[in-house]
Amino acid sequence: MLSTIKRKKLDIFAIDIDAGAVEICKERIAKAGLSSFVKAHAIDVTEITKQYDYVLWMESFPVIPTEVFPHLFKHSLTLAKKKIMLYHNLVPDEEATWFWRITKPLLVYVTLVDFGKLTTLTEMRQAMQAMTSKSFTMKPLLTCTLSEMHVMGWLTTVILNRFKSGGGDRKIEQYLIEVEAK
Repeated sequence: MLSTIKRKKLDIFAIDIDAGAVEICKERIAKAGLSSFVKAHAIDVTEITKQYDYVLWMESFPVIPTEVFPHLFKHSLTLAKKKIMLYHNLVPDEEATWFWRITKPLLVYVTLVDFGKLTTLTEMRQAMQAMTSKSFTMKPLLTCTLSEMHVMGWLTTVILNRFKSGGGDRKIEQYLIEVEAK
C-alpha cells in the first residue's frame, strides 16, 4: 500500500472530528514517510468544498447518529468525482439478536474502541436507499472473528463465551459499499 501511494503520487486528505485521532494519524503518516502524500485534519466533512476522486467512509455509519449521517453523506456526494465508498461491519439480519443490539454499543467499555450500533445488511441497504437515488453495490470484503478485530477482543470473547452467547467466535463481515458519483 505504501509503495502504491508513493508510486502513483496519490494526494490523500484524511479527516476526523476527533483531534486526538488525527494526531495519532499524523504520527503514523510521518513514520511511514508519507507526509508528502497524505494530510490529516480535524475537520467536519461539511466544511470541505474541494472535490476529490473518491470519498471513503471508514466505519463511520455505526458511530454517527442515525439522524446526522444522511446529511454528511449527501454532502460527500458533492465532493466525490468518481465514487463514494463506505467500509463497514454488517451482520446478516438473522444474527441481529437483542443481545448483540445491546452489547455492541457497550463494547467501548471493554475494548476502548467505539464499534457503534449494530447494523444489518437490510438496515444498511435501506439507509443507502433513503440517502441516495443513485445505484450502489454492497460486497463483502473481509471476514474475521470478534477476537481478531481488536487486541482486547480475546477478553470480549471470554466474556461472551462465558455467557454462552457464542459471540466470540462469531464471524463478522466487513463490507464495501460503492456509490457512483456521476
